[in-house]
Amino acid sequence: MKTKLLSWVVGPWLLLGSHVTPALAELPRPFVEQQESVVVTEHQARIGDRQVSYRARAGKLPIRDVGTGEIRAWMFYVAYDLKPEAGAKPRPVAFLWGGGPGGPGVPMDLGYFGPKQWRGSELSDNPASLLPVADLVFIDAIGTGFSRVTKADFENEFYSVRGDAASFAEFIRMWYTIYANTDAPVYVGGASYGSWRSGIVTELLEKAGRHVTGSLLISGGILLGQDLLSAQEKAAYRVPAQAATALYHNRLDPSIGRDIDEVTAKANTWARDTYLPALRRLKDLSKTERDTIAQELSRYTGFPVDKIDRKVLAFSQPTYRENLLPQGPKLDIMDMRRTSSQLDPPEVRARIARYVREVLRYPSELAYAGVEQGYSSQIGPEVKDLGSRWLYDTGKDNKVAPSPLNDGLGPSVGEPWILRSIAMNPALKVFVGAGLFDSMNTCFGNEASVRAIDADSARHLTTRCYINGHRMAVDPDNIARLATDVRAFIAAPPIQGNAGQ
Repeated sequence: MKTKLLSWVVGPWLLLGSHVTPALAELPRPFVEQQESVVVTEHQARIGDRQVSYRARAGKLPIRDVGTGEIRAWMFYVAYDLKPEAGAKPRPVAFLWGGGPGGPGVPMDLGYFGPKQWRGSELSDNPASLLPVADLVFIDAIGTGFSRVTKADFENEFYSVRGDAASFAEFIRMWYTIYANTDAPVYVGGASYGSWRSGIVTELLEKAGRHVTGSLLISGGILLGQDLLSAQEKAAYRVPAQAATALYHNRLDPSIGRDIDEVTAKANTWARDTYLPALRRLKDLSKTERDTIAQELSRYTGFPVDKIDRKVLAFSQPTYRENLLPQGPKLDIMDMRRTSSQLDPPEVRARIARYVREVLRYPSELAYAGVEQGYSSQIGPEVKDLGSRWLYDTGKDNKVAPSPLNDGLGPSVGEPWILRSIAMNPALKVFVGAGLFDSMNTCFGNEASVRAIDADSARHLTTRCYINGHRMAVDPDNIARLATDVRAFIAAPPIQGNAGQ
């Protein structure tokens, strides 16, 4: 591995260049001053059946006030690209980030789509990397990783849905101004809360005239800006995942089946054809009909029949997770196959920071926020993490109350960022991925939401379901399936014409 610390003079390709941008030494002085020193290293990896040589860059870009030019924050990134082939079309650039809010970008790099991954204590090539089909830029949100505000007074500018997304849109604008071919297709994507960020960043870029080729929404729903599904529909479309969960924990009636595909298909059919119609005419059901639905609901979900309220014939996901296992621990919110949180142990978190400092050679003594613990001037029980300080400044009602038909797990659906983006860019592609065992998302609910919107908008969305929880990277087989689908999504042509034409 070769390493170079960029300051003023470097070779033309070894600098942050792209297919058309000159070396740093040839850039106008203002461009040079827009960044801190950037570390460039050269690597190799075997991805699938292909051996690739690639360049890694680690550095920061400033977020400036448009009126004064004052730097309000620095955003850290790790970028990977391949040496351009003469005469080749510009490669797509995929800007990727984590969730939270409060999750940095490098875990997305090492766990999902970057060229390397940690497997146990070994750093190995990542067969799921997207590098063969796109240049990759992993970005730390301000307040995470190595990204920081320049003054504490500026934190509130960025610790909100709108301010956070604006900083990412500005980062992408600067990236194309300095480094990338302006004709290179743009992809944006994130997991969990990062899918919210993807939706609004897509809209902000479209408003600024930078068309987005594709937006990736992973483990975060579809962000259509309204409750297209009724409370009854949401309850019904949770049943297939609950059936799969009951099967995993040996709580499912054996007559339903033993194969997960068979079980989810049967549960979906029953939920759609029997359960949902019953919920829609709940007030008119007789006692016998209520008892029958309760018995069937218990068979398909494993939920104790005596705990099913005959008045509503439904239960929330938290109630399901707390009661599926009799006298046992509740199921994990992120993966209902588990009975404890899947937070990475300290040694795993330490490897993430080691990768940046030791493999990418980025020299920072800062704590990699969201992974490493560092000093805070806030001392005592009043200290709050970034996520708990977040301002959900979108939508009409940002909090919802729990009920048997509504989980109350967090903020509301925000705004129709994706639908507004499609209206501005009729070629936009949107990929939606969810884990079957993720209690915060529903594969079948995603599909039902797509069916509920107009046909022309619906054809822009590709939905996929994986035998996984909220964190796709936990299972190597399923992260490989996700990567295969995302590669195909990137390779697919833009949406053409109008469905009515």
